Amino acid sequence: MAGLSEIHDEFTCPHVNKEWHEQAVRLLMEIEKTPSKRIAALLKLDLEELLEEHLAQNHIHS
Repeated sequence: MAGLSEIHDEFTCPHVNKEWHEQAVRLLMEIEKTPSKRIAALLKLDLEELLEEHLAQNHIHS
């Protein structure tokens, strides 16, 4: 089927322009990159805390 392009859904996080979002992305990248399970576990705790702090605020203000 030459000439046909595939249609894909695109999602952009509504928080992408916020500073904490960039921090969350960096934490995720470090979690994926580190070979250490212990360091990954600590980074996941930081990420969970960051998300809870900022996403809980959004539910309060929504």
